[in-house]
Amino acid sequence: MRYFTLLLTLIVLSCQPKRSGSADKKTSSSEGKDQKEEQQDQNNGFKPAPGGYYINDANPAKVSVNKLLSIIENNQKVSLVAHFEHHKMAQQKGLALETTHAIYFGNPQLGTPLLQKDQLIGLDLPQKIITFDKGNHSFLYRLSTTYLSDRYDVSFNDLSTMTKTLDGLSQNIAGNDQRQMESPSVNEHEGIILKRSNLSFDDAVNAVQEQIRSAQQLDILAELDHQKNAASADRELRPTHVIMFGNPQVGIPLMQENRSIAVELPLKILIFEDENGQVTLAHKDMQFLLDRYQVNIQKEHGKKMNQLMAKLIASAI
Repeated sequence: MRYFTLLLTLIVLSCQPKRSGSADKKTSSSEGKDQKEEQQDQNNGFKPAPGGYYINDANPAKVSVNKLLSIIENNQKVSLVAHFEHHKMAQQKGLALETTHAIYFGNPQLGTPLLQKDQLIGLDLPQKIITFDKGNHSFLYRLSTTYLSDRYDVSFNDLSTMTKTLDGLSQNIAGNDQRQMESPSVNEHEGIILKRSNLSFDDAVNAVQEQIRSAQQLDILAELDHQKNAASADRELRPTHVIMFGNPQVGIPLMQENRSIAVELPLKILIFEDENGQVTLAHKDMQFLLDRYQVNIQKEHGKKMNQLMAKLIASAI
């Protein structure tokens, strides 16, 4: 546990915002203004990643997110899974981040058939849309369904209903259909780390939960029992569980560099049992994500984060 705490502390320290110059150096008002604008631009970073889908919205993010939450609330087929207000988490830690919301929502009737074909898609389910301010307007951002079909063993046709739903939802909220998409540029199961477990499914889930809870600087933010959700829609699914967790001091600096990475946060560990009864743990390769979203914190930062993930699942292997 001491090694685990030290590793997490090093990751937090490596994420701290860079400070320029010594405190006793005087700068002109124009230089100070330039530095302030440069820092503001850093905190507003947005670079669409390969596989990203986004719409420019004339409304502020606060208006957009309220529209989305209202639509979800009034649709009996869809349920809100989680709402993360990353800017508020940042404020609590004394960090700067413009308004950034992440909304997770789902419909087991749509998600379960995808999980039946490839349980690894649980790393990118339920559906999620992030909305964030950028200057005097905002963006709606999500992963494109083309990206999902390329990364997982599901076809674009399997995702057709989800595509229509998400397209219509995004365009309705933004009030326009001027969507933009980045080429996915990803191979099937690329950037996913898998580890087989010798434990039962329930014991593996409990082991990961306990490891996260015992870490002083990590919190479990949400959990998803996809098998239970499937049963609620009268569908069968092998045991599949997702644990979302994080630390704002790790995640916020990543979003400061590129807000679109919020669609990958909080961190997730997927535990599932395959058709042969083999229990497997999966998580995304953090270096793969940092490269994909052009986030440069410090050298080997992704490697350190992968070491953290490995430590969290070690007791479940």
